[in-house]
Amino acid sequence: MKNQRTLPVDVDFIICCLFTLASSNQLFRNIDLKKDIYLGIGGGNYLLSNVENFTELSTLLNKSSLRQFAYFLLKPFLSKQNFSFQDRNKNTELTEQTIVFKKYLKKFKYFYKRYFFVKNENYNLLPTEKEMNLFATESLFFVLGI
Repeated sequence: MKNQRTLPVDVDFIICCLFTLASSNQLFRNIDLKKDIYLGIGGGNYLLSNVENFTELSTLLNKSSLRQFAYFLLKPFLSKQNFSFQDRNKNTELTEQTIVFKKYLKKFKYFYKRYFFVKNENYNLLPTEKEMNLFATESLFFVLGI
């Protein structure tokens, strides 16, 4: 029996993360998120319908500027220092990163609900706010390569 490797993050969350970070990329100009991505067998993951799109997806995942931006968003989580509330007010870089990260989470949730969740058609299974934040953050770690 052949062993299948599973991704630590669902493909739909990774694609949503990439769309959130780089919606103007060539990959997303060539595909219609509502038509060109399908549920996999058993409803587990989404699959792109065209082989050329896989190449563009791979190129986008390996793009250094995208990984650098993912690192910028995750930098507060990767830091070994613990900042108190007072330190956060003094540290403008951390404040800026936090604001940008919150905007990323908001945009991720919007795109997921608009383009990816509709394919599920079971509105009772909408992830909670915390779960959506977790999926968005895990996707960033995946894009970063950690």
